[in-house]
This record gives sequence, C-alpha cells and structure tokens, in this order.
Amino acid sequence: MSRPIMLSLNPQWFEKIMTGEKTREVRKRVPMQKGPYKVYLYCTKAGEITYRAGVPGKIKPYLMNGTVCGEFTCVTTIDYTPPWSGHVLGTCLTAPELYAYAAGAEKLCYMVIEDPVLYDKPKSLADFGIKYAPQSWQYLEEEET
Repeated sequence: MSRPIMLSLNPQWFEKIMTGEKTREVRKRVPMQKGPYKVYLYCTKAGEITYRAGVPGKIKPYLMNGTVCGEFTCVTTIDYTPPWSGHVLGTCLTAPELYAYAAGAEKLCYMVIEDPVLYDKPKSLADFGIKYAPQSWQYLEEEET
C-alpha cells in the first residue's frame, strides 16, 4: 500500500462517505500515487454542531468538529477534464456545484473510496503527529497511526 494521507473535509461529506452515499472525493489536486492508500479523515470545524455519523446498524453521536473521525481506502485516483457534468456520479455534488468548484481548473481528480471505517472514538491530529489541519490533504509518515 502507498503512503497514507490526512484529508480535511466538512462533516457533512464525512457522513456521506460513512453511509456509502459518497463514493468519490473530488479534489483539484491529489497525491502523486495511484493507490491503494489509506486516507484518514479530519472533520473541519463547521460550527459547534454534533453530527451523527451513521453506518448500517450503527449511529454514533459525537462532536466531530476538529477531530479525525474515520478513514477509508482510496483504491485509485482518476484525472478528468471538462465537461464536468459527466463526472458527478458518486460525488454527492450537482453539476452546477461541480462547475463552481472547478472554475478555472484544467482538470479535476477524484479518489475512489472503499471500505470506510467510522472510529468508535475520534482521534486528535496529535495522534498522527500533526500540529495543524491540512488545507486540503497532506502525506503522513508510514508508521503514524
């Protein structure tokens, strides 16, 4: 498996990944590796809201803001170019949302998500040797986790 990464995302997208509704994470830039690789999910601080991350048979209510709440395996990354409307499947974005996100970009990439894992207890960035949340994502050392 390739080098793991820490990915920042809004809690609403985290929940969609955990329920299996979101199967592709769109980014303007992704790691320079094709996969598979482990992706640890840092939920950004979107106000002081307690989110319910639900997976079949499990509902775990806790304050996810500013913590690492789960992970998934990125099995591959795929680059694509305009028109963007043909690439919304599995992203939980509408075509207009994808166009707005991609404004000015020559290409977008998506990570194909498999095996999402919801942690029983959120972890801190310090547990991964990180002081600050990544703007988008960052590589982790192989031994960190």
